[in-house]
Amino acid sequence: MAAIAVDKEKKRVQIALGALNVFMDKGFSAASVSDVANALEIGKGTIYEYFKSKDELVVASMVTWAEINSGDPKHFETDLGIDDPAERLKTFVFMAMQIYMSEDKNMKVMLAMVQLYMEKPEFFKEHHILQDILAGMRHFICECLKDGVTKGLFRPEIEDQSEDIAINLMAYLDGIAIHHFMDPDYIKLQEQVDFHIEMLLGCFKA
Repeated sequence: MAAIAVDKEKKRVQIALGALNVFMDKGFSAASVSDVANALEIGKGTIYEYFKSKDELVVASMVTWAEINSGDPKHFETDLGIDDPAERLKTFVFMAMQIYMSEDKNMKVMLAMVQLYMEKPEFFKEHHILQDILAGMRHFICECLKDGVTKGLFRPEIEDQSEDIAINLMAYLDGIAIHHFMDPDYIKLQEQVDFHIEMLLGCFKA
């Protein structure tokens, strides 16, 4: 009987996503490779065929999640096909919030990443998953702001302040998403984000 061909990359992604569910239940630090193997009903040896260590599996699960939700975590499209920088920024923010609004699991992933960072900061010195995602998003925001200044829509000083604005906007989005996650009946995420971004854009206008 001929051996059944295995799509190695597809199998690797399947294991990474299955591992992510286990990590969400038990935490990145507490969950073991055995836990993942048992949940996926495969042998530990099979996992080690695709991943050299638990750390490599953790990284793969995070990167796979990031790629599914935001494309390559290191890069974002610079224009989204939208010429107006204010509309481009609003669309980008809407897309970012859809990650959290579409599924509670996505918030749990982000919180678990932060928890892992607090427990094992050395892990993120070697693996820059969160940093790459956030750096890409900040870069996108900065480019929108600079383009707005170039086109005469935003005040000139906004360009010099773009990095600080991007940092503060990202912190706001993460914070309001967490508050929504804790009290979704009271804090309507999209309404609050729309309110905040309209106020910001009003302050930016030339």
